[in-house]
Amino acid sequence: MNRLLISTCIMLSMMCRLTGQESGIITEITSDTIYLGNACELKYSVKNLEVQFEGPEFTELRVISGPNISTSMQFINGKMTSSHSYSYTLYPEEIGSYFIEPAYFTSADTVYETPPISILVLPNPEGIKSRNRTFKKVDEQMTRKEMPKKQESSFRKKKKKI
Repeated sequence: MNRLLISTCIMLSMMCRLTGQESGIITEITSDTIYLGNACELKYSVKNLEVQFEGPEFTELRVISGPNISTSMQFINGKMTSSHSYSYTLYPEEIGSYFIEPAYFTSADTVYETPPISILVLPNPEGIKSRNRTFKKVDEQMTRKEMPKKQESSFRKKKKKI
């Protein structure tokens, strides 16, 4: 019994250390300029945050794959880190400029909004196929909005005796 109690305390203390770790949300895209007939990949990475993900609406681009979700948890020297990735493979069907709407990440008291992303699609007369899988970070800043605190209910539930 004591071992179980000690193990539980150790696990809880490891999880509490997570709050002191570096946390954030990063938006990355393989390329913001592509040739017609090629796809690009968009990835949102969340580090050390517990959030709900709401992906963007892709009204102008065809989604070939996604949202693909990847989750990782690591314990190194007693420190826990967690990360979640949400990725999409996008395919433009015409030449032009496209805009990807923001994605939203909601925690208990904060809503994070990623910046909109623009993609330029160029003509491809030579039929070049790109295999670019190197991501580059989107430079624009994400906005953060504090959510109003929920009001306490004055109604109390009565306990029933069984």
